[in-house]
Amino acid sequence: RDFHTSARNQSIAIVGGGISAAHLALKLERESGISTAVHLVCRHDLREQQFDTHQDWMMDSAAAARSEAGGGQGVPKCRSHFASLDSYAERRDVIKRERVAGTVSASVSRGKDGLRYAMGEDRIRWHKEVVQSVTQEEGGSGKITVWMPSGDSITVDQIILATGFGKDPPARPLVNRIAERNGL
Repeated sequence: RDFHTSARNQSIAIVGGGISAAHLALKLERESGISTAVHLVCRHDLREQQFDTHQDWMMDSAAAARSEAGGGQGVPKCRSHFASLDSYAERRDVIKRERVAGTVSASVSRGKDGLRYAMGEDRIRWHKEVVQSVTQEEGGSGKITVWMPSGDSITVDQIILATGFGKDPPARPLVNRIAERNGL
């Protein structure tokens, strides 16, 4: 979707708390005239981490060789163990266990004009909540109200899901209800 035209002068709720949600919120907030209010709804606090896994998983073969040549460990134990697994199910379990989803890098979080600054200046509003339900006004405005278990709600023009990857995304029930209501 082209947010330059569909989101112009609209309030937006982004459901998600990871890198995709953060980048999108900053883009919509920064670009003059795009949106009037940007809300991030996330079930956890802002989590800052350079990668969505431990850095040992990022070491390539050349870096491992340099490490070993310099007296280091070489290939990290986690990578050696993973390579020894023949079962794809076991490998998938390791990936699920090791991945830290919903994280934002320091440059996006605290960098110049990063997410923390935008939140501190109330240019992006963070809601540590889950989406309980969504209602849409009939006729006229078509405004969407996002309801949360705390009783709080936000009313916006659009909702954007940035809920990450997986076989069963956390927002699947919400997506299914919206699709059914709109005949999609």
